[in-house]
Amino acid sequence: MYFGTKTAVGISVADHIIEVVELVMGEKTSIRARNRIMLGAGIITGGAIRDEKKLADAFIKLFADAKPIPIQARHIVFGIPEAATYFHIFETQKISAEYISTEVTRNIPLPAEDIAFGYRVFPQSKDTSRVVVAAASRALVDSWQKFLNSQGIMVDIFDIEVFAIFRNLFREFPKEPVLIVDSGAHTTTISILDSAGLVYTRSMHIAGEYLTKEIAAALKIGYSEAEEKKIAMGLEDREHPIFFALIKGLEAITREMRAAQEYFARTRNARVSEIILAGGSSRMTGLAAYMEANFGISIVVASPTSDIEAVGYALRGLEARWDATDPRLTLEQEGASWHFHIPKPTLHWSMPQGQKGWWHLFTK
Repeated sequence: MYFGTKTAVGISVADHIIEVVELVMGEKTSIRARNRIMLGAGIITGGAIRDEKKLADAFIKLFADAKPIPIQARHIVFGIPEAATYFHIFETQKISAEYISTEVTRNIPLPAEDIAFGYRVFPQSKDTSRVVVAAASRALVDSWQKFLNSQGIMVDIFDIEVFAIFRNLFREFPKEPVLIVDSGAHTTTISILDSAGLVYTRSMHIAGEYLTKEIAAALKIGYSEAEEKKIAMGLEDREHPIFFALIKGLEAITREMRAAQEYFARTRNARVSEIILAGGSSRMTGLAAYMEANFGISIVVASPTSDIEAVGYALRGLEARWDATDPRLTLEQEGASWHFHIPKPTLHWSMPQGQKGWWHLFTK
């Protein structure tokens, strides 16, 4: 049935969950199979593998129990866990391997010999370029590669979550700048992208679990009961104590969002046109209305499915054009890993009319 068509597999990993999506490119791109496995505590911590045996068992089930059919492909695009990634975005008139290497070692908080990174260079003017660097621990990336190889899985690309989310949400570069808030269980990442790619990104350890703990403390109830109330009520009842507990927890996130907007307005002389809420915590009842009331601009809640990142990773495997704009991590030796890809300043793809993003197609 799929003979002669191109497929790609994306895998997303977090401390408590792994997800896989296989896409197939036919007359239109669609999901062929998907699966998610919840992980017990201590199997993955901070993006690092802690229990290889239990993780191996989970990966076997991940592929074998995929629906509607098992996933047979063993070449994948793998997303480095968000908790283990670093970014550095800067503008410069100097474009050389040595200069970028110096910038990376100065600004990525890892020992120089332990940095695995990728970058892309985007011309901003006649004399200035924007450099977007994504990095992670070389030891951590190597441990994932060895583990996956031991399971018969070959990694074609080590990808980065923020780019996977963008790929899935928009499909094409936005004509106007957008701010994406990706809020999961442990981490919230705030990113701004414009017509030339990533401009700003910052992560904070305030997300779903933090909000649940705020509710538990305010209402003097257990964590499980607080989680149930958060899901059932959210921000819907402004008179209930849960509302005030959530607002207290959300204040830090909204402060970071405002700081990102102000930074972008100051450095780019432009304003964000839209805020997109992604990740599991984004679907909390009343959150979009609360954000819209506070920021006064359009708020969009992304895919109701949890595997938005895995779909974005698989999209990269299907379409080579993303290599022009999105960094990939590499474990190659420094002398062999330097690669400059300078896209034309006019690089831009227009959105298919009426199509906001791939998630509309994949969740119908």
